[in-house]
Amino acid sequence: MSQSEKHWYQDGGVVLFITALCGIALFVGLNIWKEIEEENRPVAFTLLTGRLDGSLLTEPTLHISVWHQFPGTLRNGTLTVTTDSSMVEKRAQFQIHSFEEWDPNRDAQIELTFQLHDFDPQQEIPLTVRLEGKNSQPYRHRFVWLGNDWKSNQVE
Repeated sequence: MSQSEKHWYQDGGVVLFITALCGIALFVGLNIWKEIEEENRPVAFTLLTGRLDGSLLTEPTLHISVWHQFPGTLRNGTLTVTTDSSMVEKRAQFQIHSFEEWDPNRDAQIELTFQLHDFDPQQEIPLTVRLEGKNSQPYRHRFVWLGNDWKSNQVE
């Protein structure tokens, strides 16, 4: 009895190789798609205002208002504000605000409070703001408070 020639799809090794090749191509393709999608997300950048409150008898408190500019509502993210200034109390040097939805513009601003001690208006207070959202690229910026206003607003 003679054996007839098998078709390519009847050979288990060939089918296994083609299946593995398709799986690898699908995996690589999905990773490239995800990377391209992340690169094309818009950046949500933050804007800040601040004010210094306090009397002559007590240490001042730095109040920061943070909002973002983004073409839509930010979803599932975090706003992190950190400082390494020795004038800010240790427990207030790292503040985080997580959100499911955060609307843009000043109407939806977030208020953060930094209790100060040994305040010197000649020393800078650097603040690092990091904003991450599921539908935006991560944003990081450094702001500097000096005296009673932002250092960038100072007139020399």
